[in-house]
Amino acid sequence: QASRPEFFALGEDPHEEHDRFATLSEPEREQYRAKIAALAARPALTADGEALDEELTRGIQGLGYAAFDATGGELPHPLAPSDLPAPHDMAGPWRESMVAQERFNQGRHEEAAAIWRRFLVQNPKNGFVRLQLATALMRLKLHAEAITVLEPMLADAVVQPQVHWRLGISHEKLGRRAEAIAHLEQAVALAPREQRYREKLAALKAGTSGGG
Repeated sequence: QASRPEFFALGEDPHEEHDRFATLSEPEREQYRAKIAALAARPALTADGEALDEELTRGIQGLGYAAFDATGGELPHPLAPSDLPAPHDMAGPWRESMVAQERFNQGRHEEAAAIWRRFLVQNPKNGFVRLQLATALMRLKLHAEAITVLEPMLADAVVQPQVHWRLGISHEKLGRRAEAIAHLEQAVALAPREQRYREKLAALKAGTSGGG
């Protein structure tokens, strides 16, 4: 939940341009709250599902779903009060973020990083933007800045393994082998079935990693 409740009729308003929360009666609002609460009470996804393919797991993690991080941390309830921006307020910035992603995919990493830097100033709690900006900075070989961008995420209730992975790689590129190993060990602990994490950690410990 954002700083204020919102309601969009997606069938009639697929682009979520008209907030209709004010038009709902209190019984109608309570009906939707009850349904959201019921969904939130269902069992979460878990990283213990051995039936899941590693590539599928990586794709889900890439989308930012923290339920695969196996940290045991608790995410806020969807109906809990929050000071985060309302999704509707962020529609414009989100579209521009997709432009940044397009620039990144085209190899225009400086342009992408510039957009994501601006968004991060506007909303420092946006973990998705932090991860994307850090990745762009790493492509630009600005590993010290990437570390600065990522380190605040270590204080999150749920730390994604990708955070430790990127920190480990950046520290390795800066010649900080001990720090790199420490972060990669955390990444492996959080996502033990992620092969590239295990292989990179083993290579670093064996001194055969090509980074640095």
